[in-house]
Amino acid sequence: MSRRLRLAIVLAIAIPLIAAGAAQALPQRTSSGPVLSAGDANDLAQTLADATAIQHVCYGWIVNVNDSSGGPSGTDAGSNKDPNSADPALSCSKYVVLRASVDYTCDSCSSNDSATYSIESNLPNPPTPQDLAKLGEGTSSILSNNNDTALINGVEALPLIVTEKHEARAVSPDLTPKPANSPDHPTGSVSNTGKTVWTIVGAVFLAIGVLWALLEVVRHRRRRRASTGPPAPPGPPAPAAEAS
Repeated sequence: MSRRLRLAIVLAIAIPLIAAGAAQALPQRTSSGPVLSAGDANDLAQTLADATAIQHVCYGWIVNVNDSSGGPSGTDAGSNKDPNSADPALSCSKYVVLRASVDYTCDSCSSNDSATYSIESNLPNPPTPQDLAKLGEGTSSILSNNNDTALINGVEALPLIVTEKHEARAVSPDLTPKPANSPDHPTGSVSNTGKTVWTIVGAVFLAIGVLWALLEVVRHRRRRRASTGPPAPPGPPAPAAEAS
């Protein structure tokens, strides 16, 4: 077997494995937070990872919830690297993290629900809460019954705003999920384009590797036939033996 043929076979096996390694799955959240379900947080983290792969900017969210009406309270945080924490995003060379504080008052309280947004970033011209408000993703949206959808939409708007401010390359505008069909729960299945893209890339590389290997096999056989040359023509018949 020729050296080129062996190389083609090795690449046909190795390239899909390399592509699969590049699509290594993110850590998964296994329990719901005060805003996002585990599935929605995992999908949001993957969507942000897709944007980061294009823009080389990390994204995340940190939402502190205080619900005096008896609902879930605590901190909901995640990032393009981990749906459980925004800390990995904050360690990137470029990052944008949405911080929010949400207070839900009790039903009998005289005060109203309230929320504040801030953006933590090291970009020269980062997104602002005002930018989110202009897109209809301000603090009023997170105080609605669909606060999880509001958080997802607000976080997914960050890469788009970064693009508009010429801080990074453009990403697909198809980042915002469709409106929720039921209160307080989006769909649990925000489009996971990253996994799909890498699956396609892996399949393409596999097809290329296999095709290359087959071509090398055909070329190898042709070279062997050419090196041996055409079969020798039959020689003249042997003279008949003379009778004694």
